[in-house]
Amino acid sequence: MSHILVVDDDLGLLCLLRQLLEGEGHRVDVAADGMSAISKVKATNPDLLLLDIHMPNKDGFEIAMDLKKTPPDPPIVAMSGGGYVGPYKALDVAAKMGCVATLSKSFSADELKLAVGFALKIAEAGPHCLFSRSAVVFKASG
Repeated sequence: MSHILVVDDDLGLLCLLRQLLEGEGHRVDVAADGMSAISKVKATNPDLLLLDIHMPNKDGFEIAMDLKKTPPDPPIVAMSGGGYVGPYKALDVAAKMGCVATLSKSFSADELKLAVGFALKIAEAGPHCLFSRSAVVFKASG
């Protein structure tokens, strides 16, 4: 299936996301910090990046900006447990930066599957996809 790089400094969540995505048939690599993430993207060219926003040393915003500068530039699903950048919600900023979907922690396995499926469809459609400029927010109903 698809190759996904998951980036998060929470090792427990990193392990859980790997298990869930591998259970769906994806090939999964992981990185626990920003520098490792950029190296792995350059070395492995994943189909999708599942990226935590708030991390020490190099946060998700910095990673996304670095990847926009030079290929490969995989679609990004941003994850965050909250927080703000100035007066704006972190995930709103991620969407404005070009992330194709956002997930608010703690999200469900179904929300993860939906966001990943959507982002992979965007990747298949290519850079001219109509929806590629706006992020979709996945939230559990009710």
